[in-house]
Amino acid sequence: MVEKLLYKVLQSYYERGMTQQEIANRYGISRMKVNRLISKALEDKIVQIKINLVGEPTTELENRLEQLFGLNEVIVVVPESQSSTLLELGEAAADYLSNRLAGNETIGITWGRAMLATINAMHATDSPNTRVVQIIGGLGNPEAEIHGTDLVIRLAQTLGAKARPLNSPGLVKTKEMRDALVSNIQVSDTLALAENANLALVGIGALSDSALIVQNSQILSASEAQRLNTLGAVGDIGLRYFDSGGTFIDDEINTRVVGLTAEQITRIPRKIAVAGGSKKHAAVLAAARGKLIDTLITDIDTAQFLLLNAENP
Repeated sequence: MVEKLLYKVLQSYYERGMTQQEIANRYGISRMKVNRLISKALEDKIVQIKINLVGEPTTELENRLEQLFGLNEVIVVVPESQSSTLLELGEAAADYLSNRLAGNETIGITWGRAMLATINAMHATDSPNTRVVQIIGGLGNPEAEIHGTDLVIRLAQTLGAKARPLNSPGLVKTKEMRDALVSNIQVSDTLALAENANLALVGIGALSDSALIVQNSQILSASEAQRLNTLGAVGDIGLRYFDSGGTFIDDEINTRVVGLTAEQITRIPRKIAVAGGSKKHAAVLAAARGKLIDTLITDIDTAQFLLLNAENP
């Protein structure tokens, strides 16, 4: 009798697509009992689920990295060439967003080439209840495509969303200048909106001689870069620098950044990082180690570097 009931429950659930509550109502048993029967059938291998879909070649690597670093999701792209890495990362990130956005989120965004590549690959939608907000003030040439304000406006236009640019430099000369800017109601309101974002789309910066932020002395001076190196900095998210263990560094530069603090960035529920290339290996590894991000979209060389160095100090 028990086996007959079990068969009917399993057939109703797996073949007819009935809900557990519908099955409970039909056979006069509790929903909890239906759940127990289904769970026991899986445990005893009475029911065996097979996914008839061939996984991507990178699936095993992605799963392994998710387990090692406690990431919600890792997406690995295999670029056709080194020169196409950034383009293909952007395409993967755009595809990820198009499949994850519900249309009512507040999206925080940083700046840089990875953000530009992502936005360039996005398809137009109509999401008037979505807001796109700048996490850190503008860095570098305001007319550059990778400038944060331009990226926020472009992403909002592509999504059919509302844009909230942060009308301020990202890094100023003194703490007093920063405090004066943040006291402006427009700046403070934008930062408050950014702090309460549902998700953040971020790049991971590297602190190397070839890094964009180091090459542009208008953003970071040579002496500041040297000081951060001495403190052990390997990378940044939104100009908040962290060491090889993924711990944010306490430096004087933090008092002059007009943007979310390290703690505020950390508290955003979903942090999606788009980063790759050999020059960013150490920074991406550190961000993953420190659980500074939840989702990583990267290239296969970087992914293999993470795998090899996951347990190394």
